[in-house]
Amino acid sequence: MLTGKNNTYFLRQQELRLTAFYCLLMAVCLAALSWIDWRHQHVGETIATLLLGCLLSIYARYLLLHDKPYRRRWPEWLVVTLLVLMALREMTIGLDTVHIGFWVPFYLVFAFRWQYAIWMMLAFSVLFLCLAACLDILLRAQVMTTYIVSVAVAAAIGWMNESGTIRLREEVGADPRTGAYREDQLLIDLAREIPRADRHSSRLLLALVLVPGTWRQLGNEAFEDRIQQLGTHLQQGVQSFHMLYRLESDDFLVLMPYGTPDDFRLIEQQLDPVARAGEQPLDIVAIHYQPDDDVDSLVVRIREACHDDHA
Repeated sequence: MLTGKNNTYFLRQQELRLTAFYCLLMAVCLAALSWIDWRHQHVGETIATLLLGCLLSIYARYLLLHDKPYRRRWPEWLVVTLLVLMALREMTIGLDTVHIGFWVPFYLVFAFRWQYAIWMMLAFSVLFLCLAACLDILLRAQVMTTYIVSVAVAAAIGWMNESGTIRLREEVGADPRTGAYREDQLLIDLAREIPRADRHSSRLLLALVLVPGTWRQLGNEAFEDRIQQLGTHLQQGVQSFHMLYRLESDDFLVLMPYGTPDDFRLIEQQLDPVARAGEQPLDIVAIHYQPDDDVDSLVVRIREACHDDHA
């Protein structure tokens, strides 16, 4: 049974599975709302709600069955946009399906990263509560109270999920200063990703970010500050299914299943501010997995690249 211990694949897939599960749950709820619309002979609303529910069902099935990680989040953006528009529209014409608005905060915390979801939830809440303030005083109190409770519960769930992810990363063995995994975890992940690349005939790309020699001549605190800044920028530049490691040499390595040249260029762009601040360019070495490679041969190539740079 999969657990978070020494299993970064579980961490990568956790967000995907939560999103898929909530898409299915939302599809069921939208089907119930469409039935309510049909009972009230609201044909247009019935069709729109059913179409959105079908879209969510199809997307959830795609997430669960498609083993290759997804790169773009446009389906989530589309679903959120439609949900928001439906909720705000219903607030202006009636309260038959105002319950859609109560579900939006929950979908946000499951579909998006916590740091983005909290701001999106805040923006939607301002619009929703402004419209609710225009209702009859008795309905206003009921709708606003229910919505505030929904937001509080959704925020609590999102915060607990984020805290759980952080604890799992700590169990796996992440560097506390940069958030990158340590080198021993790299060996475990390579042993898992190499068979996956062979099985799916897919690319496996490694980006080795070499720390400049002048940084190593700095004091320990100044050096660690530079390393922390570099790790932060790399964390922001990698895809959610890519993994970042801090090697024993203090260089960084990004493991990129299904990696493409665009992923490599994105990392280069993330390093520009760090290079300008340090007044020295940062070298990046691309290491491509080859069919005759194994864990040992890849580790040898990584260490040779580090040694050649530091020699």
